[in-house]
Amino acid sequence: SEHPPAGAVTSPVDKQAKEADVDRMAFRQGRMPDNQQIDQTLAYVRDHLPIHVNKLSPEGKKFIQDLRDIVETARLMVAEKNADELFRNFIWHTR
Repeated sequence: SEHPPAGAVTSPVDKQAKEADVDRMAFRQGRMPDNQQIDQTLAYVRDHLPIHVNKLSPEGKKFIQDLRDIVETARLMVAEKNADELFRNFIWHTR
């Protein structure tokens, strides 16, 4: 259908769009994302803040840079401290 119900997984022709749809459905069902999904999400947040930095004061610009640094630190922590996805597996097996 052209307008599927909310929360439905559509059948797109584009394989990447289909995979993204399935991933969103998993998030809605409360499933933990894998490290790649976490990394992609944090990178997107870091790179696509809905703020025009050039319109901010020097303090505002510093705040945004600090926020980006925090997001980047979170990405590194996931990559380094959870490379084997033990935390995700622990959560999955204790549900």
